[in-house]
Amino acid sequence: MRNNLLKLLFAVILLIASCAAAQVSVPTQHNNNNRTGENRQEPWLNTSNVNVSNFGKLFALPVDGNIYAQPLYVAGLAIGGKTRNVVYVATEHNSVYAFDADDPTASAPLWHVTPTTLGTSVPSGDVCIGLSIAECPYKDLLPEIGITSTPVIDLGRQVIYVAAKNKDSDNSYHFRLHALNIISGEEMPGSPVEVTAPNFNVLFHLNHPGLLLANGNLYLGFGSLGDIPTWHGWLMAYDATTLQQKAVFNTSPSSSEGSIWQGGQGPVVDSAGNVYVATGNGLFNANTGGSAYGDSILKLNGSSLSVLDYFTPDDQSSLSSNDADLGSGGPILLPGTNVLVSAGKDGWIRVMDTGNLGKFNATFDADLQEWQVFSGQFIGAPVYWSSSTFGPLLYTYGPADVPNAFRFSGSSFQTSPVSVGTIPNVAGDATNAALAVSSNGDTPGSGILWAAASASGDPAHSPMAGILRAFDATNLANEIWDSNQNSARDKPGSYAKYVSPVIANGKVYLATVSGEVAVYGLLTPPDFTLEAAPGSASVTAGGTVTYTLSVVPQSGFNTTVSLSCSGPTGVGISCRVDSSVAPTGAPATAKLSATTTGPAAALKNSRHILPLYATFLLLPAIFLQTWRAPQNRKLRHTLNCVAIVLLFMVASCGGGGTSKGPGGVGVTPAGTYTVKVSGSSGSLSRTTAVTLTVQ
Repeated sequence: MRNNLLKLLFAVILLIASCAAAQVSVPTQHNNNNRTGENRQEPWLNTSNVNVSNFGKLFALPVDGNIYAQPLYVAGLAIGGKTRNVVYVATEHNSVYAFDADDPTASAPLWHVTPTTLGTSVPSGDVCIGLSIAECPYKDLLPEIGITSTPVIDLGRQVIYVAAKNKDSDNSYHFRLHALNIISGEEMPGSPVEVTAPNFNVLFHLNHPGLLLANGNLYLGFGSLGDIPTWHGWLMAYDATTLQQKAVFNTSPSSSEGSIWQGGQGPVVDSAGNVYVATGNGLFNANTGGSAYGDSILKLNGSSLSVLDYFTPDDQSSLSSNDADLGSGGPILLPGTNVLVSAGKDGWIRVMDTGNLGKFNATFDADLQEWQVFSGQFIGAPVYWSSSTFGPLLYTYGPADVPNAFRFSGSSFQTSPVSVGTIPNVAGDATNAALAVSSNGDTPGSGILWAAASASGDPAHSPMAGILRAFDATNLANEIWDSNQNSARDKPGSYAKYVSPVIANGKVYLATVSGEVAVYGLLTPPDFTLEAAPGSASVTAGGTVTYTLSVVPQSGFNTTVSLSCSGPTGVGISCRVDSSVAPTGAPATAKLSATTTGPAAALKNSRHILPLYATFLLLPAIFLQTWRAPQNRKLRHTLNCVAIVLLFMVASCGGGGTSKGPGGVGVTPAGTYTVKVSGSSGSLSRTTAVTLTVQ
C-alpha cells in the first residue's frame, strides 16, 4: 500500500514537472549563466510555420527611451489578479516596465517604475564636458545613459535587480543597484545601494555586461565610457539579499584600462561557483608579478574575486595597441563540459579548458584551440545549440560575413563550418548580428537561428533601421523568414546594437532604439481539434464499441495533448481513452472505447450473491450447533463463531434481491447515450462527443 502511494505521488510530481516545463522563463542575459543563448523548450515555432504567411509582427510595447538591455521574461506569474506571462524592459531613461507578454491590447504596462524611483539619467554629453579629445563629442549612447546592462531576475525571491546610472540635482554622478519586486515593482528592503569602490569614477565608467546572479551574489561589470580617460575594468560582488558589497576586483589597479564590457554579454559561472570575464585593451604584466590583466580571459573566485587562472594571447601587446579588444565579446561555458569559448575584435575564436586556461606564453598560445572566423570585429558573443541530433553547434554572424555553424566534437571544434549561410551581414564596427537559437529539444524541424542586425549601415554612432532574420538552424542557407519580406507589417524599428532577441512560448521579443519592443509570433496561433469516427454506433447490452479519436493540429501545433473521457452516469456505461498523443505535423490518433453492462456482468458483480451463499452455509452451522458432543468442545466453539459471523452477514447484507451491475446499476437500459472526450495542451482545451445506441 505504501509503495503504491509513493508511486502515485511520484507520478503526480512528474506530471507537475512536465506541465511546468511547457512554459519557459528567460531570467538573465542570453538565457542562462552559461550564456549559450539557447532555448530548447520552444514547441510552438518551427521551420514549417515561421514564414511570411504565418509569422509576423503582432504588436509593440511602447517605452520611454532607448533599449540596450535585453528584455527578460517570466512565465506563469500571478500578477494583477491573473496568471500571465510577463516581459520586463529596462530603458536608458531609467525606467523599468512589466508588460503582459501576450495581450496585444494591453499597451499600458502592468507596472512602470520611473526615474522618480530609479533616479535621473545622465545626459550623454556630460562625459565630454571640458574635454577636447578624439572621442568627444560622445556618440555611442545618445541622448542619455541610464540602464545599459541587462538586469537579472531571481525567480525564487521574485526580484529583478537593476543597475542605474544617475545624475542628481546637485550635479553629482552615481551608480545605484536596485532590487524591485517583480509583482509590484516596489523597492525591496535595503534597496537601493550605492555602487562604489576606491578610484571608481562613475562618470567615466559604463555598466555594460549583463548582471550575473550566482553563489547568492550579484556580479556587476564595468568598463570605459567611449574610451574617455581614465578608466579601469571592474567586477563587483553584492549580497543578493542584503545588497551589501562583498568583493571588488580591479583589472588594472596600478595602471588603467582593461575594461570589462563584453559587448553586453554577462559574466559566466561554473558549477564550482567560479566566475569568468574577458577584458579589453590595456597593459598586461601579470606574468611578471604585476596586477594588470589587459586583453585576458580571467577565472575569479566567486567569493573573493581573486584571480585563480587566466589566459592571455601571445599577441596581447599588438591587440592592445590596435584597439582589438580580446574582451569585445564575452565567454560561453559549454553545458556539461569544462570548455570555455570566447571571441574578440580580431575575429578569432579561442577555446579554453576551465581547469587550465593557459596563462601567457610569448611564443605560442596554450589554449585548447583557436581559429579566425572572419577579418572584422566580433562584438557580443556566438550562441551555442546543444543539439544531440545534429551535433552541438556554435553559431557566428559577424560584420560583412554570412552566418556560420561550427560543430563541437566533445573536446574541440571543426574549424570548417558544417553549415554556411548565403546572406551577408552589413559591414561596420557595430554590425555584428545579435543571435539566439530556439528548438523543441531535438525535434526535427524545430531548430531556428534568430539574428537581429542592422538592415542598412553601421549603427555605431547613430540609429539604423533594424532587421530580424530566422534561419533553419540545421541549414543556414535556408532563411525561412525576415522582417523585410513584409516590411509594412513586420519592420522592427531601429536596431539596438548587440541586444539579442528573446524567444519564449511562441513569441519573439526584440528591443529597439525606437521607443518600443517589437513582438513577433504566429499570425494564427497554433491550435488543434478533436474528431471521432464513427460519430455514432450501436451495441447490445454487455458489448463494447471502439472509436478512433483524431487530434488534428492547426497552424503548426505540435505539442502533447492529454485526453480524458466521461460517459453518462447511472446506466452502467464506462469509457476509456489513451492518456495522451503528440501530433507532429499530422493528425495523431487514439483509441476510445465505451463498454455497456449486460446480464452476466450484472450478476457477476452483484453485492447480494454473498448473502445468498451465506444463507445456505448457515443451515449446516445451525445443525452442527445442535449436536452435543462434549469431546468436540473446540469444534463447537468454532462453529459458534462461524454461525455468528454468517448471521451478521445475512443481517447486514439482506437475504437477497435483484442483481445489479457496477455502481448498483443493472443491465444498461436500451436507449441512446453520449460519451464526451476532452483534450488539453497548456491553456488550450477542446472537446468532442460520440453517441452510443444500446439495443
